[in-house]
Amino acid sequence: MNRVELAICRIRQKLPGNEGFVTLGSGCIAKCQHLAAKSGWKNPNIIFTSNCVLTKEALASDRSFVVDFIASEKKGLETFDLRLAADTCVEIGGRELGFDARTNTNGGLFSNGKHSVSSIALTAISAEHLDKRNFLKRMVKRSTLQSSRPIECYSTNNPEDLIRDGLLYCFVIMESPTKHQSAADFQTRTFKFSYSKESEHFMLEEFGAGNCLLHAKDFSDEEKPYGAVICSKKGEFVGVLDFIDDRMFPLFLPTERSGKY
Repeated sequence: MNRVELAICRIRQKLPGNEGFVTLGSGCIAKCQHLAAKSGWKNPNIIFTSNCVLTKEALASDRSFVVDFIASEKKGLETFDLRLAADTCVEIGGRELGFDARTNTNGGLFSNGKHSVSSIALTAISAEHLDKRNFLKRMVKRSTLQSSRPIECYSTNNPEDLIRDGLLYCFVIMESPTKHQSAADFQTRTFKFSYSKESEHFMLEEFGAGNCLLHAKDFSDEEKPYGAVICSKKGEFVGVLDFIDDRMFPLFLPTERSGKY
């Protein structure tokens, strides 16, 4: 299992009356020292997703949410409760893109009743309160949220160059069980993330098949594209996937200079 797969998490809401869970989307844990410092968090490891998957307001409600990570040996899950996460959660706007991909063919901003470009944002949750082991166990061994799981953040100012050069990849979680997995488990599927200047569409390209996915409806029921993690070829966290008017739109982590932290 590579480092990105270890960092990716599934985000679920617990249903009332012991009815199980519903999957909202995905995210990942990454090390972002300047966001942690700006937010007053001691822990630099942060879970990132889209606010279409999870918001600070939802975390502060009486609903229950969990994040699941694939165990390092690919057997079972490591699950963390987000009950106290609202106290260490912020929403930040995505990085401005250097090319005009925010307008549709009619020149207007993407918008619908649920989301618009101005309303979508990254949800950032500190891992500070997620380790619920007792004090002695924490002293003996660090949680995987502090050790093996967090990946580095992409810090160069121009992620657009990575798009143009075909150096971005997107990881979509799938919940289709196999002979080695139960229905509660998940796996990841890797796509090449790209942008078509001609059609002004972001897209995910399937390796080998040549098929391009442009809309949320293009994914199967087993695939959960909301909050899908976008990484560089080096495995650095760049952002997450969202959709506006059913069209794919990336939320890239802003730079420290942007003033969005």
